[in-house]
Amino acid sequence: MPLPSSTSATAIVDRLLPYVDRLEKRTIESIRLIVIHCTELPDLAAARDYGERALYASGTGNSGHYYIDRDGTIERWVPENRLAHHVRDRNAESIGIELVNTGRWPDWYDSRRQRSGEPYPAPQIAALIGLIAELSSRFPGLVAVAGHEDLD
Repeated sequence: MPLPSSTSATAIVDRLLPYVDRLEKRTIESIRLIVIHCTELPDLAAARDYGERALYASGTGNSGHYYIDRDGTIERWVPENRLAHHVRDRNAESIGIELVNTGRWPDWYDSRRQRSGEPYPAPQIAALIGLIAELSSRFPGLVAVAGHEDLD
């Protein structure tokens, strides 16, 4: 998918994770990919609760860099110069964007329910487009956008 051009600044609220300083550093030049995810949780608060869980010996956990709520609010949980754990084998080169959406929740592993029943609202999609445009203007090495399901 081609990257959109930036037309205006995107409002981003910094709400960094408590363990962000323990996440591995990386150079901005290494960023080549945006990976879009669905939180598959009921709301932003549940996603935050999950994101704050320390799952690794380093005291860090799984999260994206950005979270976009249904109303279009954008929060940055991990700065771009830190590696977030959001997609297998591609974290070092990518920025993870999580869209708050129930997805398959709570039936992630039920083979009869593997499609999301919740549409993405227009304000959320508009915020996503604006964020991708903003990131592409700040990081010239960005060359692609992919869905998590395309990579993992």
